[in-house]
Amino acid sequence: MSTRVTEMPRLPPVPRLAWVLAFAVLAGLFAWAVFSRLPPMVVRVGFAASGATVPLDYQLSVFPVFGAFCGALALDLVRGDDRRTWLPRAALVATTGLLSVARVAGTLPLSGHALFLFAVLGYELAPPTDRDAPLSLALVIPSLLVVGWCKLVVWGDPLWFGASAVLGTALGAVLARIARA
Repeated sequence: MSTRVTEMPRLPPVPRLAWVLAFAVLAGLFAWAVFSRLPPMVVRVGFAASGATVPLDYQLSVFPVFGAFCGALALDLVRGDDRRTWLPRAALVATTGLLSVARVAGTLPLSGHALFLFAVLGYELAPPTDRDAPLSLALVIPSLLVVGWCKLVVWGDPLWFGASAVLGTALGAVLARIARA
């Protein structure tokens, strides 16, 4: 009896774009699974809590960008690519994450969503732009439209939305310059 082993054909490598998009989708699905089961958070304008609750679409709007940004960092860590950017990108996630936790705790009047989204925008657009900038823009812009609409039109919070935009953009741009120096 002859035993013949046939070799399985190798699949082509998955492009970076597909990986990063997959991370964005998975983060959005995970956030939906969590936030759809939690009671809605109370809207905060500055330090004051209002009687309104945060809609699910607002809560979820940041997670595809978060997933894509963290996924791109994880991909580079695994592949050993762009080592000089690892620490600045991790610092962006850690800093905005800590500030967002302070926001949820009510000790900070800034918008955690706007802070992170503008930090990613500042990071990706600071010269020379990052290779993930087109995808980041495609994800950040719709997210900022949701966050901006809620903050500016629905909840009337232009002061803290603007402060979050300025601080987030500056943080992202500074970290990008450090990463690309």
